[in-house]
Amino acid sequence: MTEPRHKATGVTRRDALLAVLALPWLRTAAAQSPSRVRVGFIGRYQPYSFTQPDGRVTGFDVDVVQALLRSMGQELEPVIDTFPNLRQRLQKGDIAFIGNQLLFTPENRRHFDFVKPYASIQLVSVLHESDDRDLLSLDDFLDKRSEEHTSELQSRSAIS
Repeated sequence: MTEPRHKATGVTRRDALLAVLALPWLRTAAAQSPSRVRVGFIGRYQPYSFTQPDGRVTGFDVDVVQALLRSMGQELEPVIDTFPNLRQRLQKGDIAFIGNQLLFTPENRRHFDFVKPYASIQLVSVLHESDDRDLLSLDDFLDKRSEEHTSELQSRSAIS
């Protein structure tokens, strides 16, 4: 099934959303090569951006940026680095924008202009059905041991 198009313009909602998300970066992207746009990504930030063993950059954020650029007739040239280095590269004009999701913090607001969010993340707590503890608020988790799963293959423990 195809997405319905606007009667007057013939544009789909998806295409309109991608165009709106692209507006802040059009000027920077246009100053670079007309066919390739250098976009910064954190290299070890699964599942959002990471490098495969074969060297290919992939992840949710990479897919979103590729779709955005493709809709503009551009190609992605991923630049992999640490977040502090990506911020410096952005300030120097070495990259058009940072493709990863950023938290809307006071520190980030000092360094970046934010667009309307395209995704949100919710943290949840999952208990085994045999666990009879009532963990209903953040206060209930104080002095408890928890497990944070960062991928299917690895996890790390934290004590709050």
